[in-house]
Order: sequence, then structure tokens, then C-alpha cells
Amino acid sequence: WEEKKDETKLMSMIKPIEFALSELKSVVIRDSAIDALCHGAQLAIPGVLQISPNMRKGDIVAIYTQKGEAVALAESLLSEKEICDATKGYAFETKRIIMAPNIYPKKMENKNQFQKGLKKSK
Repeated sequence: WEEKKDETKLMSMIKPIEFALSELKSVVIRDSAIDALCHGAQLAIPGVLQISPNMRKGDIVAIYTQKGEAVALAESLLSEKEICDATKGYAFETKRIIMAPNIYPKKMENKNQFQKGLKKSK
């Protein structure tokens, strides 16, 4: 591929990490929670936007940005119903951080927006 500068065959063999994580249940988080998670914070209820259906306490999940970028792997501390019903507290314990820190900016959101938009994945 180096001589011809054609990466087509190489790129067909190399897949993004999101491909390897596709079988795990998923969680989509707010942009404002990403940098804190990348620095080792645990994911709290206000940072959760969307979760896979039938999630159980103890499930290992992949955490994604709203753009679908893998952020971390975590263990669910609550069931799907408990997460949807809660307004505060920790929902997931971070096990492995995938995304490098400082890619997403730190920012605070209005407290009234925290629970707005929490929904289950289809």
C-alpha cells in the first residue's frame, strides 16, 4: 500500500473500536459529561441521554458520544427502569476509558436540561 499510496485493502482489514463494541449494550451521554468521564469520573444519571433496552444491573456497557464515538466501558449500577426513574446518583462505574481526555470541551449545562431527553434505544 505504501508504494501505490492506496489504503483501500488496508482499511478494509482495520476496523474502528466501535465495530468491536457493537454487541455490547450502549449508553449515549451528554457532551458535557464526556471530558469528566475521560478523566476518570463515574457516569451519573444527569449525564445519560439514551440507554439500550433491557439493561440490567451488572451489565457491561459501551458508552458513546452523541456522534457514536466510543468513550468508555462501564458496569451498570442500576437496571434500565431504575435509570429512567432516577433523577440523580451514579448509574455506571467506569471500567476502561477509551477516548483521550480534552477532546471534548468542559462545559456546564442548565440544571433544568439534565433529565430532558432521557430515552431508551430501540
